[in-house]
Amino acid sequence: MADSQDVQDLVGDSFKWLELVKPLEPGVIPGSNESLKQARRLLTRKNATMSEFSYALVEDTKRRVTDKNPIVACASIHRVRAYYGKVKLFFGKPELIATDPEYRNRGLVRKLLYEMIHRI
Repeated sequence: MADSQDVQDLVGDSFKWLELVKPLEPGVIPGSNESLKQARRLLTRKNATMSEFSYALVEDTKRRVTDKNPIVACASIHRVRAYYGKVKLFFGKPELIATDPEYRNRGLVRKLLYEMIHRI
């Protein structure tokens, strides 16, 4: 719960190029993606499919002393209920996977998915 603001900022900043309605002027970098920043509500206890325990995070502890977001990668698991005939199934699907652009191509998401979420 204490990291919910940092997770929200990471997700919004990681996907700032998505859903751009109008073309940008050359050299203009868009701001944070506000629609994806709503992910913070998924970290509250008021959500039926996720909780604060449904997230795996990678934190760069050296960034805590700077003004930069210390959370550099995240992945969450979304709890899903389904039926196959009369058989009730529960499974999880990865959601809200994000990596800070400075930390991409280092295998952080692969590590999160394989070592933390895949084992659930």
